[in-house]
Amino acid sequence: MLITDKQELKKYTAEHRLWQGIPGIEVTEKGRIFVCFYSGGVKEQLGNYAVLIMSDDGVHFEDPVAVAWEGEEGRCYDPCLWMDPLGRLWFIWADLEHGVCASICDNPHAEELVWGEEFVIGYDVMLNKPTVLSTGEWLFPVAVWNYGIRILPAQYDTRQEERGSFVYRTTDQGRTFEKLGAADVPQRSFDEHMILERGDGSLALYVRTSCGLGVSYSYDRGLTWTPGEHSGIWGPDTRFHIRRLPSGRVLLINHLQEGSGRGRKNLVAMLSEDEGQTWKYELLLDERDKVSYPDVSLGPDGSLYIVYDRERGCFLNSMEEVYREAREVLCARIREEDIIAGRLVSENSRLKCLISRLEKYEDEEQNPFEEKEQYSDEEFAGMLLDKYPDAILDKIFEFYPVPCVDLQKLERDKLDALAEKLEKAGDEKLGVVLEIITYARSITDQSQGSQPMVERIKDLILQNSREDLSVREIADKVGSSMYYMMHRFKKSVGTTLTDFKNGMKLTKARKLLANSDKSISEIAQECGFGDFSYFSKLFMRQEAMSPKDYRKMLRDNVPGMLGVQGVKYEARADQVLADILPGMRLLQGVDPERLERNLSIRSYMVGYPSEEYQFLNEAAIIQYHGVLFAAWYNCRRLELQGRTPIRFVRSFDQGRTWTEPRVVADEPQGVIMHCPPVFGICEDKLYMMLNEMVGLDYVHSMDLYLYNEEAEQFEQLWTRSVPFKLNTNVYQLPDGRLMLPGRAGEAGDFLNIPGVMISDSGKMDAQWRIVRAQKNGSLPDGSKLIYAESSCIVNGERIYMFCRDDERNVPLMYLSVDSGEHWSGPYAHDIPFSGSKIYSGTLQNGCNYVIGNLQPGRSRLAIFFSEPGTMRFTRGILLQDGFSEELRCGECWHYPAAYESDGRLYIIYTVNMDSPGTRGAVLSVIELDKI
Repeated sequence: MLITDKQELKKYTAEHRLWQGIPGIEVTEKGRIFVCFYSGGVKEQLGNYAVLIMSDDGVHFEDPVAVAWEGEEGRCYDPCLWMDPLGRLWFIWADLEHGVCASICDNPHAEELVWGEEFVIGYDVMLNKPTVLSTGEWLFPVAVWNYGIRILPAQYDTRQEERGSFVYRTTDQGRTFEKLGAADVPQRSFDEHMILERGDGSLALYVRTSCGLGVSYSYDRGLTWTPGEHSGIWGPDTRFHIRRLPSGRVLLINHLQEGSGRGRKNLVAMLSEDEGQTWKYELLLDERDKVSYPDVSLGPDGSLYIVYDRERGCFLNSMEEVYREAREVLCARIREEDIIAGRLVSENSRLKCLISRLEKYEDEEQNPFEEKEQYSDEEFAGMLLDKYPDAILDKIFEFYPVPCVDLQKLERDKLDALAEKLEKAGDEKLGVVLEIITYARSITDQSQGSQPMVERIKDLILQNSREDLSVREIADKVGSSMYYMMHRFKKSVGTTLTDFKNGMKLTKARKLLANSDKSISEIAQECGFGDFSYFSKLFMRQEAMSPKDYRKMLRDNVPGMLGVQGVKYEARADQVLADILPGMRLLQGVDPERLERNLSIRSYMVGYPSEEYQFLNEAAIIQYHGVLFAAWYNCRRLELQGRTPIRFVRSFDQGRTWTEPRVVADEPQGVIMHCPPVFGICEDKLYMMLNEMVGLDYVHSMDLYLYNEEAEQFEQLWTRSVPFKLNTNVYQLPDGRLMLPGRAGEAGDFLNIPGVMISDSGKMDAQWRIVRAQKNGSLPDGSKLIYAESSCIVNGERIYMFCRDDERNVPLMYLSVDSGEHWSGPYAHDIPFSGSKIYSGTLQNGCNYVIGNLQPGRSRLAIFFSEPGTMRFTRGILLQDGFSEELRCGECWHYPAAYESDGRLYIIYTVNMDSPGTRGAVLSVIELDKI
C-alpha cells in the first residue's frame, strides 16, 4: 500500500525512524531530487517500510512524500527509483509476498505528486535500476535468492523453485513484462545484479557475490546466459552500481579493490574505457567505515549524483548502541572529469553531502529493545502481560537475575504463593506482577556488587592454598549453608568441592616440582598437605607416578620446564590458570609477533562455497599413490545444521587443480550429521574414518571406509558405537601401533576430554581403544575445556599433545612418556595459539611442526618448525595474515591439517569468505628444501 496522505506520513518522519539505509536516487530533468530508503523496527524485519523524500534545491529534503507499507505483519523493503525514457518516476519495492511492486508518477515535477495504481513487475527482489537497451527494450534485474540466503526466517522464503539472477523485459513501456533467462554465478549473495549493454550488443550481467562481482554474458538479448564466473572486480560482499555514461565510458561505484573482504569502507567511483576490462581512473568518495549501498542518477547538467548510507543503526542491541551510529544517508555530486583527475576539479562537485541524519528517536518510550532501565515498574509489568503472558516468571528473573550467593534468600513458599496468585488473578494480574517484580528486585538490590558464590569459593581456595580450609570454613566465609553451597558448587563446576580443592593443591604441587628445587616434603607442606603420605597417595592417583618420578620425568624429558617467562594474559582468569599450571617453553629465538610470509609457499583454492553448500569445514589431506586427496564436511549454510555430507576431491598436479567433489556419506534428512573425515594409510590401503552425530559433538558412531581405486570411491567397512570425536589423520607409533588424537567422553554426552584412540594390532580395520589424557573435562581452576581438539607430536615413546581450549586463552599441552598409555598435564606453553584447531606432526628429517592461529582471533595462521628430534621450535612462518592478495579472499583462516610427501608439506585449511556463514578450503604447499 502506497501512503501519500500528509497526516499519515507524519508517522514516518525522521524522529520516528530508529534506523535507515539501502538508498536509491533519481534526479529529474528540472533538477528535482528524489531519494528512497527503508526503515522500520530495529532491523530488517517484519514491519519494514520504504520511504520516499525529495528536494528541489539539493540541500533541504522534505518529510516523506510517499511511504510503501503493508502493516506490522507485512514488509516493504529494497526500494528502487528509476526515471524512464518517458520522464516518468518509478517507485519500486519488494513485499513479503515476494512481489516486485511498483507505482509510477507521470509528472514528478508537479507540486502535488500523483501516483498510479500499484502493479507487480515480477518475483522476488529488484534493488537496482533497469537498463534501456539500444534496441528499445527495458530490462529489469529481478533476483530469486540462492538457497540459504535470507533475512527473515525460513518460513518466509520464496516459493519460486527456480533460483537465479533473472531478467524481465518490457517492450511496451511497462504495460506488460516477460520473464527471460537467469544467470547463476558462483557464490552469489543477495544478487543485487545490474545489466550492462556492451559495445558489440551483447549483455554483461554483474552480480554481487561473497568475494566481489561475478559476471555472466548473454548474446541473445537476455534469453540465455553463460555460466557465471568471477569478473575480476574484487570487493566486500555488498551492493555496487555499474552503468554506461553518455561519454561511452563505464562507471563503477564499488569499494577499493585493495580493501576487498575488509569491510564496507573506501567507497570509490571508477571509470573504464575498455568495457570494464580495466579501471583506469578512480576517485575516493568516502574513506570511512560502514559506508555502503551506492545508487547513481545522471543529472540534467551531466553531474553524477551518488547516494549511499553510513552506519545504518540496525541490528544493534540497545538505544545506546543506536545513538553511537551516524544513521546517515549521504550523496556525492561529481563529474567524469573529477574521476579522471582523481580529485574534485569541477566547480559544483561535492562529497559527503548530507541528505538525512537521524537524531533522537521520539518513539523511545516504546522501548524497542526491551531495556528494563527504560521501564517504570508499571510499564515493565504491562509489557510482560502483553508480550509474555505464559512466561512472566521466567522473564522477570531473566531481567532480574539472582546471583548464586543470593539464591538461598528466595523464600520458596512465598514465590509459589505469588505464582499461584498470578494464575488465579484473571483480568487483575497487573498488581500481582508488580508484587513479583518488587520481590525479585529486593533480592538483587541487596546483592549489587557481590561476587557469585562459586567464584568466591575458587578465590578463597587460591588465596589460602597453604591452609587446608575445611568445607564448613569455606561455607562460613561465603555466608552459605554448607550443604547448599556444596550442591551449588557441584552443579556449576561439575566436580565436588573436595576434589576441586585437592586438584588445585596438586596443580600447585606440580608447578613447584617442575619449577623449584624445594624438597617434596616442603612442597607438600606449602600446598596445604599436612600429611605427606596422603599427598603422595593423591599424587599417584592423579599422575600414575610418584612426585619424585614426576620431577625426574620433567627434568629429563621436557624442554624449558622452568616456567613460561614473560607471557602475560589480558584476562584475569587466564592469568590465574597460567600461574597455577606448570610452564613449558617451546619457542627458542623466534618471536610470534614478527613472523613473515615466505614467498616460496604457493596456495591454491581447493573448495569453494556453492549454491548447494555454502559452508565447509574440518578438511583433511593425504597423498596416496601419487594423488592428493582432500575431504571435508559440507553444510547448506550454517555449521553443523541440517544435512552434512562428507565429500572428497583429488588432485593430480600437486594441488593446483582439483576434481569435482564426490560424496562419501550423506543423510539427506539431516537427522544424522557427519563430521569430520580423517585419513590413514595401512598396508598400502587408503582409509577414511568419520563420525556420525545426533547433535553438536554428541557422537552417535564411528565409521570406517576403504578407498576402491577402480571405482574411485570410498566404501564403508563398518560402523561402531565409539564415544570419540576425531580430529587428525592417523599417527603410527614406533612399535607399529596406530594412534588417533581427538576428544573422548561418555556415550550420549558432549565429548570434551582430550585423549587418543589406539589400535594395538596396528591395523585400521581392527578394534580401537580409548585412552583419556585427563580424568574429566575440567581444568585446574575449575573452568571447563571447550572443544578440546587435540593433535600430537611423537618423539619415540614420548608424545606431546597440543590441545585447543576456548574457555581460557592459555595454550595447553599434555605429555605421555609411555607411548600414549598415561598422560600428565595440562601444561601451559608459550606458543600463543588462540581458540581454534591445532595440527602437529613430525617431518621425515626429524623436525617437528605445529600449525595454529595466533592470538587474537583467527586472522593469522602460522607454522613453527623445531630442530630435529627436539621440541625446541626455532623457526616460524606466517601462512596467512588477513586478506590474501594471492587468493583474493579471506579474513579468517582456520582448521589446518597437513601431510608430508616427496619433500613437500601439504597444508589444507578453511577460509571465511566475504559472505557471512560461507567457507571455502585452501591448500598451501611448502617446498621443504626452500625454507
